[in-house]
Amino acid sequence: MKIFSYAQPGEMEKITTLKDNDVYGEFSIIDGSPRSASIVAEENSDFIFSEKQDFQRFLEDHEHIGFIIMRNVAKILTSKLRRMNFEIRNAIL
Repeated sequence: MKIFSYAQPGEMEKITTLKDNDVYGEFSIIDGSPRSASIVAEENSDFIFSEKQDFQRFLEDHEHIGFIIMRNVAKILTSKLRRMNFEIRNAIL
């Protein structure tokens, strides 16, 4: 699956490609803001989707599972930030 960002109205710019089991929309879980990009499936794909309110309620009702999910989201975000830092550093040098 490709992830696109809209540089200008009507213009899509490829950001990255998702692999099996990759997570999408994790920023919104943290700050509640709308997604900053859209995805386009290049082949038949299965997704797990939850409405924000339902997901928040689940996390509150199952604190242990909520902790594990949020810890994993933090790991995903730090991994992405480290990769971006590495790519920026390599582009500058």
